[in-house]
Amino acid sequence: MPLDARVEEKIVDLVDHEGITDTQTMEGHLRDYVQTQLFTRQTAPPSPNKRFSPENKTTYNKIYATLSMEL
Repeated sequence: MPLDARVEEKIVDLVDHEGITDTQTMEGHLRDYVQTQLFTRQTAPPSPNKRFSPENKTTYNKIYATLSMEL
């Protein structure tokens, strides 16, 4: 299942504007974003849902791709 476009955009935003490049830190921000911004009036999907809770490797790859585009 592909990563939700809004989550992908949030990763880019956090890398570009906050300078976050650590996957663990990014995961905390994404978890908060999904729970408080995307699903404010609904129950957030369970954490095994890779569309909204990407694996470390997926997060790392997106961070790296974002940093590569800045060069």
